[in-house]
Parts: sequence; structure tokens; C-alpha cells
Amino acid sequence: MPWLGIALHRLLDDQLKLPCVAYAADMALKLQPDAYSDKAYPDGMVVCEPLPGKYQTDPVLLAEVLSESTVKRDRGDKWLAYTALPSLHVYLLISQTAAHVEVYRRATAWKREDYVDVEAVIELPQPILTLPLAAIYAKVLALGLLGLEK
Repeated sequence: MPWLGIALHRLLDDQLKLPCVAYAADMALKLQPDAYSDKAYPDGMVVCEPLPGKYQTDPVLLAEVLSESTVKRDRGDKWLAYTALPSLHVYLLISQTAAHVEVYRRATAWKREDYVDVEAVIELPQPILTLPLAAIYAKVLALGLLGLEK
């Protein structure tokens, strides 16, 4: 569901202060050599020391929109590769079937935090961001494409 990634990108882009930049799924992330792959294309990425060119190396935030075909990889190989990046502060997993975002922060040793319901708001100190689930899910809710499971 591309609207979730687009909504997240807009939300990030509107709030970030330079030099931090938000990227969508078309920007490659170069991973460490021992990762499952040499690169990934996260659905959302924030980099505060952006590189010119076709890939980035030091994200502070990464986000993936979960789907049936990617959920195992997003929670498995990508999880391991992403959390091994020294620059990463936050990893978001965004559900397509419910207003539900999982937040993992380096500051809490990657402990899972669940934000459920469109009323929830995610506050991030690094980078400084406020992410209301209502904004992330606005279009899919308006189109009736989200079964709100609670």
C-alpha cells in the first residue's frame, strides 16, 4: 500500500531540519558487508549526513511498511542488518492491516514499543519528530482500505 510510505515521507520531510533529509523507497541503503544483502531499499529513511549519489550509508531512522511478502525479512534479516548500523537510532515497522506502528529505539536496547489506534502519537527525540498515526493512516482510512483491528 504505497500511501503509507508516501504519508510517512511527507510527515518526515515537513518536520526535518537540514541537514537531515527524508528519503522514500527509491533510495538505496548500503549495508555492512556481512549483512544479508549489500543494499536495501527501506520504505522510509532519514539521513543527517546525506551523500550525493544513488545510495546512503548512515541513516538515523529507517521504516518499513509490512506486507505478507516482506514481514519475515523486515523482522529478520533486515532487522539484523539495520540494527547493526551504528548511526541508526529508530526503526519503525508500519502495519498495512491496522493502525499499528512498532517502534524500536537504540536508546532502549531495541525494546519494542507498540503504538496502536489512529489517536496514538509517536514522539522521537533523535531525530526530533512527532508522528501522529492519524497522519500516517489518513488516506487509507479515508478510502476505507484499512480494517481497524484493535
